[in-house]
Amino acid sequence: MDAKALILLALQCAIAATVFTYGLQATRDDLVYIAQRPGLLLRSLIAMLVLLPILVVACVYYLDLPQPTAVVLTALAISPVPPLLPKKHKKAGGVAPYGLGLLVVLALVSVVTMPLSVALFNWLFAQPLAVGPASILKIVLTMIIAPLAVGLLAASLMPRAAQRLIAPVRLIATVLLA
Repeated sequence: MDAKALILLALQCAIAATVFTYGLQATRDDLVYIAQRPGLLLRSLIAMLVLLPILVVACVYYLDLPQPTAVVLTALAISPVPPLLPKKHKKAGGVAPYGLGLLVVLALVSVVTMPLSVALFNWLFAQPLAVGPASILKIVLTMIIAPLAVGLLAASLMPRAAQRLIAPVRLIATVLLA
């Protein structure tokens, strides 16, 4: 296994471990929080799936960015799930269930939005890119839904052990991410 493959594996493990720790701390009510607030959900989705990509397209078109920068910004703008979202919103003064619920909704919605966004960016930038719903679904299931579900299950079956797992798993994920 070469260095590139090891780095990719470490990144995948870090994301899955981070999402697992969210599951260890979450409740079912946390997961449905955003669904019970349709106005907030709609504003959040518009901001993340419409406004941010439009802003990135404008930056790429008008700022004459170097290609690597343009590619990274474009990828971030349409990425299905910001893996550290639940931590970041807390620092900004938000509530924990909002970030967790949004993480799940974005993961599920990305199966449709990612291929559409890639097709739109292909047309706008005349760059041949391709990603299908099946490949997005596989990523969403393995990197978000499965670790979150395992964390939720562990927390419900073994609450004390789950609480003890949070710190070491988070430390491992942080080290792998670094």
